[in-house]
Amino acid sequence: MKLNTLEDLYVHELKDLFSAEQQIIKALPKMAKAATSKELVAGFQEHLEQTKGHAQRLEQILSSRKQTTRGPKCKGMEGVIAEGRK
Repeated sequence: MKLNTLEDLYVHELKDLFSAEQQIIKALPKMAKAATSKELVAGFQEHLEQTKGHAQRLEQILSSRKQTTRGPKCKGMEGVIAEGRK
């Protein structure tokens, strides 16, 4: 996607954030399953619910701009999640 205007950049960043949130939504249940502390499991579950809300709001914003959520995968979040697996 060419970024010719501030609107293009805005939409690009929204899609990047949506990708990051989707990756977190997939990773958090695995992290909760691996956790040994009840408090940590509860924290992961709370974070998951909050993240779902973030993703929903991003989807609404993109929809209001007549945009889809499809875009490139957020490489930054991909790296953070990969680091967390170690």
